[in-house]
Amino acid sequence: MPLLRASLQNLRLIALAAIAIGCVGCSHDSPEVCAAEPVMVACVLPTAVRVQVVSAVTGAAVDSVSMKTTGGSVGGGPCSGNVCIVFGGAGMYEITISAPGYQSASLEVVVHGAMARACGCETVTTEQRTLALVPVPPPG
Repeated sequence: MPLLRASLQNLRLIALAAIAIGCVGCSHDSPEVCAAEPVMVACVLPTAVRVQVVSAVTGAAVDSVSMKTTGGSVGGGPCSGNVCIVFGGAGMYEITISAPGYQSASLEVVVHGAMARACGCETVTTEQRTLALVPVPPPG
């Protein structure tokens, strides 16, 4: 029980700190006005595109997938299993997917979004795609 009580006290302190930080960023001296005025928060990038990568021959999931992106978000790196996630706002993305033993392939995706009025952060409609990679032909 003492651990639970300590955790609840920590949560209360965190909540009070968040309110205090919000009021510091408020443009009014009155706490009542400050509580009613939205405060800009750090926005987390939304999931713009989710690509599932499969074999064009078997339809099975492809392992060791990586991606590169340009457009609305620039970056790249390994994907999780056969799923690649692109974080970013509204815009056009060119995504190049590669995996050992397969030919690389690219796709263009347009992501639509809007600003959320409550927090000022952008929201998007996540685009879902499946990309089939063609195996590299055996040598010889």
